[in-house]
Amino acid sequence: MIDKGRAGYIERCTSGSWRGFDRDRPRKRIWRGRAYLMIDDDHIADVIQGRPTILPDDVQETIRATVKSYAAGILDKLRELQVDLRATPAIFTGGGAALFRTFIETSSQVAKAEFVADPKANAVGFGMLATAQLRQMQAQKVGEGFAQG
Repeated sequence: MIDKGRAGYIERCTSGSWRGFDRDRPRKRIWRGRAYLMIDDDHIADVIQGRPTILPDDVQETIRATVKSYAAGILDKLRELQVDLRATPAIFTGGGAALFRTFIETSSQVAKAEFVADPKANAVGFGMLATAQLRQMQAQKVGEGFAQG
């Protein structure tokens, strides 16, 4: 169970990552037995990506189960929006895609997936789209100038 903390709060981001806001550093509280265990984003990323961690096995399982459920929710939402990844190949980009890769690859809801590992891929892509849009707008203004003259 992941819960809100008194010093901050936790939200699910559109990138798929859990983000906690605290005065000092983003942290999550995971219920363990009779107490909460405070963990950092780095610990969660280590568990998700299969890197060694000092977190107890039951905490790692809680993190994996939460991420698997969240990834399934994202894929379900795509299907609701008429994007059926069982019939359509997909390219996942950015840092969130790298974190969720294992869960996406093992999902029965995805037939074929490619991954762009660069965590800045989304920013680069949006930069390319913005540049193309600006060029198109400039071309239209030039064309309008000739039409008026």
